[in-house]
Amino acid sequence: MRNYLELALTARGYRVVTEAAPSAWTGAPTPAIAFIDLVTNGEPARPLISRLTAEGVPVVLMTGLSPESPVVGACIAAGGSRLLTKPFSLGSLRTLVDELGPL
Repeated sequence: MRNYLELALTARGYRVVTEAAPSAWTGAPTPAIAFIDLVTNGEPARPLISRLTAEGVPVVLMTGLSPESPVVGACIAAGGSRLLTKPFSLGSLRTLVDELGPL
């Protein structure tokens, strides 16, 4: 998934930094937009979502779970700005990035 996002966004001229686990974001520079997979190496995503949202970062939640899932609901409540349900198209990714603003 990370490679797909990186290829799609760098092809459009965006700078992309990837991290595998939410704990790896500690002390990292604040991104313009964060794409977070809700199931990442077994680590909970909610604390990272809350922190980024508090810093004013739009957080895009990516998941293969149903939008009605309690996990999805909790992450939206933590501040997730948008939801991309996997699998998603390159077109929907580009549209979302364009709506959220330049990176």
